[in-house]
Amino acid sequence: MNDIRTSDAGRRVVLGDGLCVIERDAGTVQIGSDPPQCYVLHNVPPGTAGVLAALGGPLRIAEVLSRLEDSCGGDPEFWSALLRQLRDAGVLHILPDSPGPDTSAPVVRPERVPLSRYYGPDLAQRFLARRNDALVTIAGTGRVAAGVSSILVSAGIGHVHISPDRPLQPVDTAPAGVSADAGQHLPDRTRLAAVAQRVRPEVATHPPVPAVPDLVVVAGDGPAEALDVITLLREGVPHLAAYATGVRGVIGPLVLPGRSSCLICQQLHRTGWDPAWPTVGRAAGAAVSVPTSCLATMVAAAAADQVLQFVDGRGEPATVNGTLEWRFGDWRPRRRSWAIHGDCLCRSLPER
Repeated sequence: MNDIRTSDAGRRVVLGDGLCVIERDAGTVQIGSDPPQCYVLHNVPPGTAGVLAALGGPLRIAEVLSRLEDSCGGDPEFWSALLRQLRDAGVLHILPDSPGPDTSAPVVRPERVPLSRYYGPDLAQRFLARRNDALVTIAGTGRVAAGVSSILVSAGIGHVHISPDRPLQPVDTAPAGVSADAGQHLPDRTRLAAVAQRVRPEVATHPPVPAVPDLVVVAGDGPAEALDVITLLREGVPHLAAYATGVRGVIGPLVLPGRSSCLICQQLHRTGWDPAWPTVGRAAGAAVSVPTSCLATMVAAAAADQVLQFVDGRGEPATVNGTLEWRFGDWRPRRRSWAIHGDCLCRSLPER
């Protein structure tokens, strides 16, 4: 086991973002209060909490060891082992020798705290860099589409383009969406772009031509028609369906062409269970109602979270081969699985 005094003495360390240091009693110090970063040190000398609390700002390991020895006494090997213990537990992070400046917008910086706690600062920085490089198109006009846009922008996606599927209406006004009193004389595309730019003015909102989006969110007023996304499917563009009505909200499936089930699979499954489904589905889609502010915002937030998990590369989102569904008044999501259908054209697509 390496001795941190010799292997890393010149490097800087810092406690994980947002971690508090709590002196529980004379010999017990707790770092953090919420899993996965909550660590308790037992039988430590008086003064330990004060020195560890100073690690909210970066200090060199040699300086930390010197402060611990001067303030608390004890064997240098004891303090070296304690720092190594905190490092291995993930609550103390060793910083790169030449860390780059934090160039993220202030609105994006809160994203770093939970990412750092769960994955460490290096992966957190990598995730945020991926977000900044990502291009996400949102196909839709209503409350859910605009809400997804503003959340993704505030979470650090660098290029967010809203492609409207109908004219804006007064009911599209929402807390995370279009403003009721701004730019009514402007074209709809300009007003929708303003949803993103009022959150982070430097975000790119122009149409992604000739670039191909990393992901498209299909967020119309009702369930996405399978034929509406067949071009995305054939071109291998990942896409996520999301919508909300007055009584129901659904996100998914998140389609990874050639790798997961798609909206056509969903349609084929439904038709297999109910041969009249195509007629029923078209009628239901034509009779959608405007979602409440709560339902629209919740669906938008959940959809944005799935997009961020995909862009970051943090495992498989829950909407791959599935949907998350809510009903008005019951905010507990239900996950429904959708397998690849044996007769769907997506089975013949190459994996991307």
